[in-house]
Amino acid sequence: MEQIGFFPISNSSNIYGMTNMHGDMTRILVATLEKQVFAVEYSDNKKITCNEIHFAYIPNSADIISIDAFVRTNYNDIVLGITFFKNYKESDSNEFRKNIVVSNNRSTSSSSEKNICNHYYFNIYSSLSSTNRFDLNQIAQDCQTFELDFVPYHLYHTSIINENNIAETLWLLSGSDCYVHVFREDNKKQSFYKDKIDLFPELNNFESIVIWIDVINYEENHKCHRLTAVGCENGILCLFFVELGETNNPRIIKSWKNRFDGPILSVKFFKDKINSNLNLRKLGFKSEFSPEIHLLVLDSCEQPTIYRNVQENGLGLRKILPKINENNIDLFPASIVGDVNFDNNNEIILGSYGKKIIFYKFEHESQTYFIENTMEVPHPVISLTYLDLTGDGINELIIVTTKGIVIYRHHIDPLIDALVKKMNTIAMVKPSAPDKSPDMAAANVDTRNNRSASSTCVSFTNG
Repeated sequence: MEQIGFFPISNSSNIYGMTNMHGDMTRILVATLEKQVFAVEYSDNKKITCNEIHFAYIPNSADIISIDAFVRTNYNDIVLGITFFKNYKESDSNEFRKNIVVSNNRSTSSSSEKNICNHYYFNIYSSLSSTNRFDLNQIAQDCQTFELDFVPYHLYHTSIINENNIAETLWLLSGSDCYVHVFREDNKKQSFYKDKIDLFPELNNFESIVIWIDVINYEENHKCHRLTAVGCENGILCLFFVELGETNNPRIIKSWKNRFDGPILSVKFFKDKINSNLNLRKLGFKSEFSPEIHLLVLDSCEQPTIYRNVQENGLGLRKILPKINENNIDLFPASIVGDVNFDNNNEIILGSYGKKIIFYKFEHESQTYFIENTMEVPHPVISLTYLDLTGDGINELIIVTTKGIVIYRHHIDPLIDALVKKMNTIAMVKPSAPDKSPDMAAANVDTRNNRSASSTCVSFTNG
């Protein structure tokens, strides 16, 4: 990969500080610890830009903890959540606290406040748009604020089928009280409210602070199921297999637990095969989508671990990812799963505090993972994502480091080789119609001699 952009940031982010926004175009939001929120996007003038977005109702000197976003199912609208804290002294102005709408609907201002103390908040921003474009600056001004009685940690969204048999996206927020809190939207009142945890019985009770949550919903044998993974500060990993009934009454079928030596930094479900947007059957391919779900676990003291086929094996089939060398000790705070070499199989991408990006691939014959490639980055990695930022159909690798946001793209030659290989495969699997020229069906493109002609299929623009 080659670097095509770098945007320095004056303050560092954290493992909860990046989120993706898929609206009229793909955007990335990166929040720093000191109130700043940057939007990275591909602008109309064909350049990747990074602009600071000023969100209302976040006071000066506040520290952002976590950020997340989703698109409403039935509306042309992005909903954005930001958690933060602000410490107040006796001399501080309490105007912000006087004007917020808190979760328990009571005033929280106190003129007798003499000691320094932290106050924690959860802001939800949303603004319905009548056009096909999202105006982030407009969304940033419309907010509902909850004052929290716990320190917020991981802010996460997931979907359920509600009591009206309609898909609904809601917030899950873990806290210092060792609970996971649910925030739902009341469409009639056009506001959010804190709900009971009944919809997620697996998230009801933990011995330690929940650092990371991941949820995947799937259907099997005409039944809806949910897998929930939870990583805790005390090193406990919890996995739950939940059956979703037709009456919105989830029931825990199985649960597993394992302990690691240190706090768990993240958990992530993934599959071996990618979800293709093309109808492969029309192209003559058989469906190769794998129903097996695997779990990637990043621990602060041990090598990253993968549990294979957790529906069948739970936490029983464990694969430890190999080190670059045996003497190497590193911390991996960031991970993403995606098809990096264009073979329709997902690779695992890890970002380390030791300034490395490591690409792992699974070998089905030996049932082991091996290091396919490595890459050096200029600064320690905090978070990363792999998505199509420029809108050309090819994903970019976006890395948030301690010093800034780095964007990498694929080299052109591997892209052309992969494209030509797939075109030749399609030509062999699905012959041309009888009225077409025979040469068209048997055509085999020479990638070396037609490099310049093929390069027009893929377009890149430097930021």
